[in-house]
Amino acid sequence: MPVKGMISRSMLMVIISYCIGLIIVLALISYAGFYNIIGNIINRISYQLFMLILILNLIGLILYASIWYTLIWGSGAKIRFRNAITSTWASIFIVYLSPTGVAMEVLKLILTNRDGNVPIGKGMAALTMQRILYSISFIIMAVSSYLIVQYRYMIIGEMIGRIITALLAISIGTITTLLMLGEKAEWIEKIIIKVYERYKTNIDKILSKYNSTNIMNSVSSTLNDFKESFMKLKSNKLHLIIAFTLTMINWMTNVAILYLVLLSLGYKVSIWILMVIMVICEFVQMTPIAIPGMLGIIETVIAMALQTFGIPLDIAATASILTRLATFWFDLPVTATAASYYGIKYLMKGMSR
Repeated sequence: MPVKGMISRSMLMVIISYCIGLIIVLALISYAGFYNIIGNIINRISYQLFMLILILNLIGLILYASIWYTLIWGSGAKIRFRNAITSTWASIFIVYLSPTGVAMEVLKLILTNRDGNVPIGKGMAALTMQRILYSISFIIMAVSSYLIVQYRYMIIGEMIGRIITALLAISIGTITTLLMLGEKAEWIEKIIIKVYERYKTNIDKILSKYNSTNIMNSVSSTLNDFKESFMKLKSNKLHLIIAFTLTMINWMTNVAILYLVLLSLGYKVSIWILMVIMVICEFVQMTPIAIPGMLGIIETVIAMALQTFGIPLDIAATASILTRLATFWFDLPVTATAASYYGIKYLMKGMSR
């Protein structure tokens, strides 16, 4: 009964969150003009290009799984590509049922361990390196797009400049922290041991059903495996280069999707401007807004950003809605196929915990 109640509460929160997101989308449509947007979709859009956009998004999903596959192999573990696909896609699906991206990373780690028999320590090493590579690629994208747009068009306001500066600081801090954790995993072990020794009596009571000594040994073993795997992955230049290249290409597929959506509506916008918009969207996704997939929020940000760069409001709103249709709404059934492999109820149960 408690588990059923927990699941029902989780589903209720998902439904409420989606309702809030849809209300925001409807407000955007109303603000931009419902008939204007419908007219743009019917009269302007190139359906051949839109089919290409859907294919491009599917390629992006495959690229994301390929990055995970490459880093797992680089850490010294082995996994089938099918397992990399199912674990990453199922974790993406959970993002659309959860208000936090942390659930995606944790679930991907757990599914890779259970389905692919990859030790948690090696999975943690691959996950840490993936975040480092993503942060590096983000810095490259943010700096290059900002400088080029500012040099060519001189239209980036002070607020956008501050946002990009803040994101760069966060990214650099993330890279530094993750590198330190990967190379100095024994620090974490020492902290855990000190906490355990200080609160041993209370911890033993909480873990009375288990052998606390075995748990501590398991934690120590996992952290050692994490450090060894991280250092091995760090020295594995080939896998790092492949993973980084795939990460950059994955970034560009997201930009290309927005570019093609605008092109299908008859507007050719500089790829560098679209990079800046994607950087802004990344900033928004970092904010703790309890709406799965940032439904409604990202649509509004894309529309407002495009309008800032001179795109008419109705076209900007149409482009933002079509972009999310080709990504968010298209991702749902695609990633749901992977989630169904594990069982959606099982995934929801794990998310609730």
